[in-house]
Order: sequence, then C-alpha cells, then structure tokens
Amino acid sequence: MTTTTSNQAAGLIQPAEGEELRFADVTGLLKIAGAVSGERFAAAAFPHIPPRVLAAHLHRHHREDEYTIVLEGTLGVQLGEAAVEAGPGT
Repeated sequence: MTTTTSNQAAGLIQPAEGEELRFADVTGLLKIAGAVSGERFAAAAFPHIPPRVLAAHLHRHHREDEYTIVLEGTLGVQLGEAAVEAGPGT
C-alpha cells in the first residue's frame, strides 16, 4: 500500500502512511524513500517483529549506515562478530 498526502509533502508522515515492506515474516512501512533525499537517507518502521524471527538476512552495508531504535521489547542484532541485544531506547 502506498499512501501519499499533502502532509507527506510537508514532511509530516502519518502512522499508516508508507510503502509496505516485507522481509520473511516481518511487515513494515517505508516511511521515507531514499529517492526523496537523493539516496542519502531512508526510514522504515517495523511495529512488530515476532520473537525468534530473522527480520533481515545477514548483510553488510558498504555505502550507508543503518540505525535501529527499539521502542519496546528486545531485539537481537549481529554487529560484525558480536551478537548483541538491544532493549527499549537503545
């Protein structure tokens, strides 16, 4: 589902707005596409990642950084050789 409103054009993105993303059993919304920022930035929201589900295949970024903010629960992440857990606010 892709939804664009005049609010988006003004920079305000509503909770249900965005292009649907699906990775395995995880569904989210692309809130800001890279094309909007000249491929310098993108933002996505994944409101629920089920326990013990791999939300994205193991991958490495060569041209960009990836930031994740955990709002509730715990998220396990592989960072290089280290496996870490991130909790709310991390």
